[in-house]
Amino acid sequence: MRSEQIGDAAKTFALRVQTADVGRYGIMFRTPFSGAIPAPSFADFETAALWQGQGKENLSYGLDVHESHEEAGRPRVRKLMSLEWGHNSEVALVSFYKGDWDASFLEVLK
Repeated sequence: MRSEQIGDAAKTFALRVQTADVGRYGIMFRTPFSGAIPAPSFADFETAALWQGQGKENLSYGLDVHESHEEAGRPRVRKLMSLEWGHNSEVALVSFYKGDWDASFLEVLK
């Protein structure tokens, strides 16, 4: 595990997270001490309104799993899973990409 700062301190936010690279997978862990997660920027008003309508804030802790792969000869990164939990035992599976990656991921971790 290593600690990284994602973003530029001179910009609006700096997010400190723990990361690990395991094979073609990347793992990112954040805690309440990581800093605020900025709202995403959207290309159109409709998408932004839908996102804001959800009205959910991030829970205190988060774990994301990404996969590096090639698409059309170019490197790409895809988020496979995002899990969040808080101090009050609340847990949220924010996103999950269904596929055969989970068995492969567990094998890499062994």
